[in-house]
Amino acid sequence: MAYRIPEETIEELRERTDIVELVSEYVSLKKRGKNYFGLCPFHPEKTPSFSVNPEKQIYHCFGCKAGGNAFSFLMETQKISFLEAVRILAERAGVSLPESRSEGKKDKTNDLLYQANEFAQKYFHHLLLKDKRAEKARTYLKGRFISEKIVQEFGLGYSPSDWDGLLKVAVQRSISGTLLEKSGLAIKRDDGGFYDRFRDRIMFPIQDRSGRTVAFGARALEDSQEPKYLNSPETPIYQKSFILYGLRQARDAIRKTERAIVVEGYTDLLRLVEAGIGNVVASSGTALTKGQAGLLCRYTHRVTLVYDADLAGSAAAFRGIDTLLEVGLGVDVVSLPKDYDPDSFVRERGVEAFQDLLGQAREALDYKLEAIAKTQDLTTVEGKREAIAQLVETALRIKDEIRRDLIVRQIVERLNTDEKAIHREMTRQKKRQRVVDMEHAAPTETNTEPQGPVVQRELLRIMLGRKTIAEEVMKELSPEDFSAGAFREIAQTIFEVCRAAGEPQAAVVIDRLQERSLASFVAKLSTEGLDENYIEESLTDCLHRVRIDGISEKLSQIRTEIATAQREGDETRLGKLNQQYNNLVKEKANLVVQKT
Repeated sequence: MAYRIPEETIEELRERTDIVELVSEYVSLKKRGKNYFGLCPFHPEKTPSFSVNPEKQIYHCFGCKAGGNAFSFLMETQKISFLEAVRILAERAGVSLPESRSEGKKDKTNDLLYQANEFAQKYFHHLLLKDKRAEKARTYLKGRFISEKIVQEFGLGYSPSDWDGLLKVAVQRSISGTLLEKSGLAIKRDDGGFYDRFRDRIMFPIQDRSGRTVAFGARALEDSQEPKYLNSPETPIYQKSFILYGLRQARDAIRKTERAIVVEGYTDLLRLVEAGIGNVVASSGTALTKGQAGLLCRYTHRVTLVYDADLAGSAAAFRGIDTLLEVGLGVDVVSLPKDYDPDSFVRERGVEAFQDLLGQAREALDYKLEAIAKTQDLTTVEGKREAIAQLVETALRIKDEIRRDLIVRQIVERLNTDEKAIHREMTRQKKRQRVVDMEHAAPTETNTEPQGPVVQRELLRIMLGRKTIAEEVMKELSPEDFSAGAFREIAQTIFEVCRAAGEPQAAVVIDRLQERSLASFVAKLSTEGLDENYIEESLTDCLHRVRIDGISEKLSQIRTEIATAQREGDETRLGKLNQQYNNLVKEKANLVVQKT
């Protein structure tokens, strides 16, 4: 028989749950009359159409027609079952639930994953506070001026250096190695056994908006230890693109200040909270995603980016600006002095100096323009043209027409240029959207033409019939840099024609193709219009993107090799792989900065 919650228990939970308070943890609500209104969490919108009625304890969206009560709200926002929603509300209300006899497989699996992470968090936390093995970790935190209050508030912990420290204790609590592996806490050995993923590291529990531990970030205690930061892999209960570290602790402060401060690292966040700045969240060292930006939309309309003062930090700020603008948030950026991150700046110069920097935060457009000016001479036609192109790319991210028009006027004022020129550039970039904005490029309609990266398709297109362009590509790339299959064969054929001192006209390429079915595709490529004035620029964009994509592919391969080395316990090979990985990350960051 399936497990059922008694109806009287459900009714008790309804009575004890304030739906306004619950929804406010996810949506920024403002009272209008008897009801509360905010932006709907179930569909994108600019004007609040999501209503919460405290008297009836229901919600309704006049836009997408979503509606329900506290249980359905949790089920929809967190993609969980009714039983899981009941448990969350019961925990909030302090209501005890009867023991379950049997549950659906999905419900039980997710519940076990939450339990495994919760056990690990308590285990790591206990070690940090009490165990002799954690002395080095406690000394490290004291050296970084992280107080016990912060350790308690964020549940920090320590993972022992043993290969199976967590595993041994977990098994004693009837938590299997298989479950720890599914939770991202253990790695399976080739012989079928398991070992701890996290060893001799400070542990940062990552929580969802309900306060449940879903994953961990882990910092090495020695800077020589690689990787410096190690994060949990994604699991059924942890999708990193929709999690912001510290959001649960920060959401009230974000609402109160009407601004969210976004930093990169765990210690950056903890340092600011320790200093009394509570409205801060961290992207955990990854690029800010639309999912994370969407979370911030529920609590504020304004975001301040405070990233490290290095190339990687600058690149992250550039990407973050566009991502935040795209979801309708206002953005400004704090520039830290060279060689500083938020943690080191506050420790050395104090919170008042940091508050001064916040007061001097620059609007997104001004920040980008200043960064562009470091690489472009804006007094020249070419330099100004490059600046316009980059700023227009940012403006095109904004969906709201009024805000986009205001940005266009700012570009005109900052660069002292003609508004018509800006609109011409916007029109041109819209036509080239598949090159300059490939990560948001819509998939091609279903047809028989070969599928592959948009940037590679563009390279093939501009090489056809243009020997000098093809020869420039040959200096930078080989056929192996193109996707296996159709794109690689066409590229190889174009290169062969050029090496034979020929002109890679479509007809010539078609004749040499081994796969005759590609003839119609090559013909189609050659007939697609191209603005000859922008071919060189398009070539530069494409080559840059292919280099970045190539490094991304190598990073993916190395991550797989690192996982294998970890399973095999090959520390020598692991060290070399981590060094290669870090070098590639730096190379990619430099390329991204060059592109921006």
